[in-house]
Amino acid sequence: MQDIQADRLVRFLDGLLAAWAVDGAVTPDGDAAATIVRVDGPAIRVLRTVEPFGVAWTIEAAGERTRRHASAQGAIRTLGALLAPDRPAGRVVFAAGGAE
Repeated sequence: MQDIQADRLVRFLDGLLAAWAVDGAVTPDGDAAATIVRVDGPAIRVLRTVEPFGVAWTIEAAGERTRRHASAQGAIRTLGALLAPDRPAGRVVFAAGGAE
């Protein structure tokens, strides 16, 4: 039986592929890991583990150095650079509103 964390990870990564319009599929790869298989590029393995300091994300892609992140934000940034390098990074701008 597949682990619930793997199910969540697969749904999370599927959502990223859809948001970035990347043609590929995500398959579970162990209890807290998944592999992204792309039509036009090498597979990427994503592992989410709980370490003494908190959650750690490990991203492995052929021909690339292994990357580790202590937050989902960093992992998303790395995955975006690997999966959709021509897409600009998203930004959020906070500005003070006028009181009327």
